Amino acid sequence: ALGAATEALKVARQNQQPSWEIKALLSLSGLMRRQREFERAVGYCNAAMEQAELIGAGDRSAAVASVQYELGKVARDRGEWSVAESHFRASRDVFGYLSGSGQFDIARAWGVLTNLGYVTFKLGALDEAAKIHEQCLEYCLSAGSRGSLATLLTRLAEIELARGDSGAAARHAAEALVWTARLGMVHEHSEAQKILASIEHVAELVETPRPDRGQTGEGGIDRGE
Repeated sequence: ALGAATEALKVARQNQQPSWEIKALLSLSGLMRRQREFERAVGYCNAAMEQAELIGAGDRSAAVASVQYELGKVARDRGEWSVAESHFRASRDVFGYLSGSGQFDIARAWGVLTNLGYVTFKLGALDEAAKIHEQCLEYCLSAGSRGSLATLLTRLAEIELARGDSGAAARHAAEALVWTARLGMVHEHSEAQKILASIEHVAELVETPRPDRGQTGEGGIDRGE
């Protein structure tokens, strides 16, 4: 993946295509972020922001929003929740969630909203975070993916546990456990197991998971990677 992104950046620069270069730089940022090389990730984002100034106004706002989105993920993975929230809100507003923006992209808008819901939870606004995640879950059930569904269920379980609703937390975690096992989502599977293990009398609270949910494939909205 690193080699492909590096080659894409080289081609973009040879052809003097700022939009291609932005895409390649953000890919490199994502790769560095997943390796927890955050300063390098931010450096790629800054370079992408500079390239955004070179493209037409019509495409510039979407390009800047894409950079903001990636910067939000970097801040999220660093645990800088307020910084992440600021970036995600800026990105969401451009991509058009409930705004009527001409840049509206439903998959990207809901992906941003999912991340915004998570940082809202980390900032302690539990009711707002639960509401955002329920909205995202509704979208995911109709047009999302099994991977996105598993991630959302795991996060909802964590939120409901923090809100004191053990029943809802157990049900979401049990369903997440099924999907994460099927999809090989090791981190989310471990989180769902931890949540279930922390709940007393969990067997009395859990309904049979619904295997019919999220049947549109393993792609879909951003899983927060």
